[in-house]
Amino acid sequence: MTSKRIALPENFPVAWESEEEAGYTWERDTHHRPDPITPLEADFWQQAGLGWQDTLRILDLEPVYQMCDRCFNGYLYSSRRTLLDDDAKKTAKKTNEAAQEKAMAEMGRRWQEQWQPEILAHLAFWDEFDLDSAAPEDLAAHLADTWERLPRLWAIHFAIVRPAYDAMGKLAEYYEELFADYDEKTDPFAAQRLFQAMPNLTVAMGHALWDLSRRAMDQPALADQLRAPGCTLDALRAADHADFAAALDLFLDQHGQRPPTWTIAHPTWREDPAPIFRNLRDYLQPDARDPRVEMTRLAAERDEAIAATRAKLTHFPQPVRDRFEQLLQWAQTGMILSEDHGVYIDFASTARIRYVLMACGHRLASADAIDAAEDALFLHCDEIHTALAAPPAADLRPLVAKRRAAFQHFSAITPPDRLGVEPPPRKDGAEKERLPEEPGVLHGNPCAAGIARGPVRVLRAMTDTDAIQPGDIMVAVTTNPAWTPLFATIAALVTQTGGKLSHGAVVAREYGIPAVLGVKDAVDQLKDGQQVEVDGSAGTIRLLD
Repeated sequence: MTSKRIALPENFPVAWESEEEAGYTWERDTHHRPDPITPLEADFWQQAGLGWQDTLRILDLEPVYQMCDRCFNGYLYSSRRTLLDDDAKKTAKKTNEAAQEKAMAEMGRRWQEQWQPEILAHLAFWDEFDLDSAAPEDLAAHLADTWERLPRLWAIHFAIVRPAYDAMGKLAEYYEELFADYDEKTDPFAAQRLFQAMPNLTVAMGHALWDLSRRAMDQPALADQLRAPGCTLDALRAADHADFAAALDLFLDQHGQRPPTWTIAHPTWREDPAPIFRNLRDYLQPDARDPRVEMTRLAAERDEAIAATRAKLTHFPQPVRDRFEQLLQWAQTGMILSEDHGVYIDFASTARIRYVLMACGHRLASADAIDAAEDALFLHCDEIHTALAAPPAADLRPLVAKRRAAFQHFSAITPPDRLGVEPPPRKDGAEKERLPEEPGVLHGNPCAAGIARGPVRVLRAMTDTDAIQPGDIMVAVTTNPAWTPLFATIAALVTQTGGKLSHGAVVAREYGIPAVLGVKDAVDQLKDGQQVEVDGSAGTIRLLD
């Protein structure tokens, strides 16, 4: 059966590289990069995506499909291409189940013995190179080496993420299988409660920031200065708060590799700590929630849930109890690694890659090839390498201006969700259950328990977090791991993408706030200032005015 070609909007032309490419289904990636990206960012994501095939080898998985990433008019799209026929898929699935079990069993050991040491070696490679004094040709060679390391780091990323989320999902499936009387609608988070509040580096970062706010709270003059918009490290030092400035500097050294969103385009907290000052202002609000108190409560709840589950399993056969304990251990390890790997790869490694790229940009700006370091974002990696490796560099400003204009043009356009051809209908005919429409009520996936009421704050771009105020209902296309400190002050979370194991859901549960994810067109259906009630257990958003 020939797939139906999707008609392209007039304002979103696509120049296909081949007829074969046009014959695939391309889905817009709103989960990782809903915002438009520059040519250099597109290169970054495409290079990172190359790690997927190496991941399959690492985990001894037989390829069933191929993932391809492409940037069209500044927006990231992905195509999933099936490699096997139906019979071969069934065979591969059975083979991969054994490899999946092995990957879940070994992920903790491999992280400690293999992956974490390797990642630290990559970080040391970047930290030991003097970006400022390197000759242009040495900087070009360093850029090439940096780019070569990118697929390997993301192969490790996928090799951690896949078994980590598989383990959490497997435990949830087994829980439902064990207890026939389990009613998901009554308690949709019974299984997830078994691995909540596990210590991890993301939680440690939030606690460290909270500790800084408590230190400031004990010094009224310091707290007043931090509450003032525009506070900086230099201002703190000038106002005789050098000790606090030094503590904040140390925090940024340890946790400052996060940018406002998953990107190489925006400064990290270390480069521009304005987001941290904003988080400190929020934490100094009278009704700010202590994340340690919430963590302690959730850990006690977890331990009680595990004890209750073990009690229910008392009369089950020993192999059943053993399997539960095995899956519980894997799920708890997976929960920790799902966060810790991101600190090392998504942030620490990506930040250093950004520093290399910005150093290259500064060098090209000094050579009058571009006007400013950030203009390098509108070049491709090979263009930057060529300009550095063979000075004097050509004048790249006309090319930058042309691409910047195109970027700004398409940034104002809503891109189509799908390009190429329509996907074939599902053979099993399965469709997501459609709930009856109810005036004034939106439905999504119940992802974190609780009920909260408050004003809506819509984030249309991943860097719009300055608009968020304590007590707001944060509404976005997706969440960003760099937003974690905001979860201590917002009232609830609503997103267009995601389910129970997505990052936003996991963090919302860790901070004890309700979350409803996977709400269709949430950023268009909800408006700033609307009063709503979010029920994270029922998966509903009810308009109150």
